[in-house]
Amino acid sequence: MSKQIIIIGGGISGLALLHNLKKKFVGRSDVQVHLLEQNTYAGGTIRTKYQNKCYFEYGPEGFLNNKESALKLAQDLGLEDELVGANPTAKKRYISIKNELHQVPMSPSELLSFKPLSLLDKVRIPLEMLIRKGKDPKETVYEFGVRRFGENITNYFLDPIVKGIYGGDAKKLNLRLAFPKIYELEQEYGSLLKGLILTMLKNSKGKKKGEASGSPMGKLLSFRQGMGQLCEALVKQYEDCIHLDEVVESVDRVGEGFSIVTQKMKYFADELFVCSPAHSASAFLKTLDPVLSELLGKIQYAPMAVVGLVYPKAALGHIPQGFGYLIPSSEKSEVQGVLFPGNVFPGRTADDLFMFRVMIGGSSYPDIMKRTKDELVETAEYELKKRFAINGRTVTEFLALWPNAIPQYDQEYAYLKDGIVYEVSKFPNFHLVANYLGGVSINDCTSNAQAAAEKSALA
Repeated sequence: MSKQIIIIGGGISGLALLHNLKKKFVGRSDVQVHLLEQNTYAGGTIRTKYQNKCYFEYGPEGFLNNKESALKLAQDLGLEDELVGANPTAKKRYISIKNELHQVPMSPSELLSFKPLSLLDKVRIPLEMLIRKGKDPKETVYEFGVRRFGENITNYFLDPIVKGIYGGDAKKLNLRLAFPKIYELEQEYGSLLKGLILTMLKNSKGKKKGEASGSPMGKLLSFRQGMGQLCEALVKQYEDCIHLDEVVESVDRVGEGFSIVTQKMKYFADELFVCSPAHSASAFLKTLDPVLSELLGKIQYAPMAVVGLVYPKAALGHIPQGFGYLIPSSEKSEVQGVLFPGNVFPGRTADDLFMFRVMIGGSSYPDIMKRTKDELVETAEYELKKRFAINGRTVTEFLALWPNAIPQYDQEYAYLKDGIVYEVSKFPNFHLVANYLGGVSINDCTSNAQAAAEKSALA
């Protein structure tokens, strides 16, 4: 009798896991792998909609090539020729301070001319290397920033980074969990700046010797028809073992395996991987482990509304440059930031159009999901028209609502994660593989999926 592996959840973690498991057990007729997804589509937040000659992204705009997992996945699927790199001008990014856009400094000279910072702020930057390293593993991102650089640099740089990645609050997110690389650099080198400089020098030497290195930031990549092309290729390749519209109601232990009951039928798994969001997993794991269910249910997520607005270029007073801009929490705006997709990747709109992608909400604005579409579009339009002298109507509009967009690695999460790991360890052949464990980026998800497949107990 063949062994059954079930994956619950068809976001990028689940799809990447399916791919790696199928690779691992290729030619093995004694191992069957199936994926159950509650929606009528797979991919989670990674979706692209083609509308009125425009490619709208529901979720991530792209992924970085500084890790190999996502890039390798694309190559495995034969999508290498479909990859597109970000335009060089997309390196320009902006911060909105008092309704004025300031380009994020990319060099020491640009930092010295960054107007929002005082002379004292700028003098303090090199002095960071003299400050002793922190000892508190519970320190927040904000506390870390203020301790090492002062309030202004924290407010203008670290805070927007937190909003751009997590849609979160720098005063609540745990530095060690949300930004482990920053935490490790300070712990190892005693200084973030010293750690960054020495790491860059080490990478540079490695490159001269022919070793794999390159920029720690990497290059931003996407696909000709948007990020959804990646998940569509995965679904097409594995359509025989992907079961859509399968809402899991309960999971229970049966012998040495698991019983999975959906609204349609019952499955059995010798090995079970749960890749669903924490709140979804919490609901169907109550029978299996009430404690685990309760812990998962306490993980907080930031809500996000994504509003896409496309205008004729002729209607814009001036054409925005660069990648886009973020808005610090100190500005008290429910708009987190605005992206310019057409500046980033080619072919996102017709040549005579310009697309704005406005991100509204985040953890500081939990009621944003109560807004109507008209209200959200109005908020987005107000943000754009006060900056870009727009004189005209939209050609097309797009709205994506994510009530639970991004898990928050906050202070409570530190305790929750320890408890979750302990509960999971009680069950052989049971795994959680999702962005609330091990990182929220596409590379984090695909790397964790690859590692989980390698540890499959059925090898």
